[in-house]
Amino acid sequence: MTLMVERVAHINRIKGLLFAHGITDYEPLRCNREQRVEQLMTGDGRPLPDHLKRQISRELDRLELILQQISTVDAERDALFAAAGESRPLPSPAAILMSSKGIGTEFAGVLWLEGLFCHFDNRRQIASYAGLAPTPLQSGSIDREQGVSKAGNPRLRTTMIQLA
Repeated sequence: MTLMVERVAHINRIKGLLFAHGITDYEPLRCNREQRVEQLMTGDGRPLPDHLKRQISRELDRLELILQQISTVDAERDALFAAAGESRPLPSPAAILMSSKGIGTEFAGVLWLEGLFCHFDNRRQIASYAGLAPTPLQSGSIDREQGVSKAGNPRLRTTMIQLA
């Protein structure tokens, strides 16, 4: 999650630097990102200043490092799932989740590592742990529903909402 936030920050920084010079069609995640920087022209047709090219190059280096770290973490997660599936006679919870349509390794990993590692007696406890429990306001003749509490695990709550 932290790496994804850093990736977005670097992408936004690069796009912001270019937008200040009138460039709106550059995508930092494409495979030809470094060659394309050399070809970019400002909004009024001039080549990019050298200091801006160097600054964007440094941001692209940081972005490249983040992308490598993300792929390493993904490979470690996949290896963890494979090892969990081989060491048990029964399928692991992650393997059971991934056998459902629409659930991939990322969702299965978050659900398994953030929510299914502990025992819950009923669905209300799971909703409370995830921060999806309702928060009613009842005082005298007032009876209002204020939405979900957001007091639980934010990563699990976000994943469950996206999955729904």
